[in-house]
Amino acid sequence: MKQDNPILHPITKKPHEGAHGLSRREFIELTALASGGLGLLLSGCTLAAEQGVANGSSLAVVDEWIRAVNAEDVAGFEKLHTESVFWTNHSSFKPFSGWELIWDFHRVSTGNQIEKLVAFDQDQSVCLLVNATRLNRSQCYVFNLVDEVIDRVYGYDSRQFNLASSPYFSGIEISGDDQGLQDRLNAMDDMFVDGVNNRDFSEQALTESSIWFNFKFSEPHVGFWETDAEGNVSYVRSFPSVRHKRIQTFGQGNLVCTHIAVTIPPGGSLCFVGVFQDGKIAELYEFRSNAVVNG
Repeated sequence: MKQDNPILHPITKKPHEGAHGLSRREFIELTALASGGLGLLLSGCTLAAEQGVANGSSLAVVDEWIRAVNAEDVAGFEKLHTESVFWTNHSSFKPFSGWELIWDFHRVSTGNQIEKLVAFDQDQSVCLLVNATRLNRSQCYVFNLVDEVIDRVYGYDSRQFNLASSPYFSGIEISGDDQGLQDRLNAMDDMFVDGVNNRDFSEQALTESSIWFNFKFSEPHVGFWETDAEGNVSYVRSFPSVRHKRIQTFGQGNLVCTHIAVTIPPGGSLCFVGVFQDGKIAELYEFRSNAVVNG
């Protein structure tokens, strides 16, 4: 959608054309919201030898993305996107496209340093957990690549918890191989899609001593049956018409990511990262976005 009085990007001096119908007023309001600390960079990376990425893995793409963000490398950042990259910001209700708008949200809102906690991938999808050091909380990104170029990015925020300062967090590592991975993917879907939609929480995949970091709380739930099962029941009681629609579920080794659209109020979208141990979820990290995504 062309605008009569377009906003020029401060570096490229080109009009912002990727805001999916945002008016000048809407863009200014969103930028002001971001400057208050609620907006956050969501971006993607491209992988090509001539662009300086070290190797051909999707995880190398993420490492280059982090480097470009932390170094404020605008030229490198531009190269790390498709022209129409789709992205969602955790504080905004509308999806956007275009790298310039993504960069502006980062530049005016955070000036942030991103500390990588863990990244894992399957095919051309990557899940990245980070600490946003200036915001002092943890966040999650899901990247979808096409031919080693980031085409879609979903950003989720913890809102409350900071893994770097939690005594319950000792780091996350990828372990094991992909044998039995489909069972782990199914377990996450059964719990967070079918379990909610069918109101059936009788067979959950969490261990009895599981640790669940929930975006609503600064400290995690410890122990499933006393806390988390009741939390799920309370959730559907509070929103009796709520439905979950899977956007994507993927994993590597003992780690699985599933992100879902909440199709009926309270709306928005959720992302869950599970750390499996002996077929059960030993650790769970839950993030939220206001963005309305159809999947």
